[in-house]
Amino acid sequence: MPAKTDSEPAVRPPASALPPGPLTIEAAFTASFVRPLPENTEELGSALLGAAAEQLGLATVTADLRG
Repeated sequence: MPAKTDSEPAVRPPASALPPGPLTIEAAFTASFVRPLPENTEELGSALLGAAAEQLGLATVTADLRG
């Protein structure tokens, strides 16, 4: 049996699974007028990308946010 490489999953994914690779997070949000919208958007995007990578182990490259 050949050795498993890092790019091969340990368990074969189901046919309905997403293909491996970087993902994009899409989210809509509301913000108050206390802080400028670009600040809110940047902070939320960083938090979502960080959580996806650190807590879920997902390789995400962008966060598409609509405020």
